[in-house]
Amino acid sequence: MTALMTTIDESLAQLQLGASKLLRPGLPAQTVTEELTARGLRPGADLIALYGWHDGTNSDPDVLLNDMYLMPGYYLLSLAEALEIYDRFVNEYHENSSWLPLLEDNAGGYVFVDCSAIDHQPVYDFNFENVENKLKHNSIRDMLATLAAAFTQGIFYKDGDGWFDMKDDAFWKLAAKMNPTAQYWTED
Repeated sequence: MTALMTTIDESLAQLQLGASKLLRPGLPAQTVTEELTARGLRPGADLIALYGWHDGTNSDPDVLLNDMYLMPGYYLLSLAEALEIYDRFVNEYHENSSWLPLLEDNAGGYVFVDCSAIDHQPVYDFNFENVENKLKHNSIRDMLATLAAAFTQGIFYKDGDGWFDMKDDAFWKLAAKMNPTAQYWTED
């Protein structure tokens, strides 16, 4: 996963996107493990590696949302933010207690990892308007591989006005190819 993370970091920097400077340093594995297990979540190796890479994105009030994006439309939550949202999901909304949000779109949409099993932690789409949460990636590793490929293939780009964007059709085709068992990418 280190190579995928490096590709993403280098791509964000090469495109001179805000996230290249706003992604926070990672956390020690022990901290991630302790925080997650305290809530009954099972932290798999990919999840520990994700938060060891970056502990989310600096989201100060003066930072533009577009500058926070790890991928167009979504930014990486810090572990503290993810756990705060997790607590709200479980305690207020009575959502699944094994779902940990990873990415947020700031409009009620999330990408979450299912921490019900330590050896297999798939990644799903979530928003409050849909009852079904569709599989996006079989793992965090697959999610990062999809993002890294989108950067290296020029599917993610910075437009002439400085906005982080993507070629939507190309990204969906790439994601469907790289995640063939994920029903999210095969929807009309």
